[in-house]
Amino acid sequence: MNNKLKLSDSTGTFEAELLRSFELDNKTYIIYTKNEIDNNMLKLYVSQVDGNRLVNVEQSKWEEIKQFMRNWINGVNNE
Repeated sequence: MNNKLKLSDSTGTFEAELLRSFELDNKTYIIYTKNEIDNNMLKLYVSQVDGNRLVNVEQSKWEEIKQFMRNWINGVNNE
């Protein structure tokens, strides 16, 4: 997969690779990586997006997001 993104957050602009995007309650979220390795595993990030700007995920959404990711990893269609 080669879906490069240019994203920005409170620390500046950076490039990342989009792994998956999805919607919950009419808000768009992305799962992306900066291709960093931590403990021999690829580090993943999840964020809500508004255009190319990252928005903090509301605490109340984390359980739904974690369930979405579990389903995605296990091949369950979340759509």
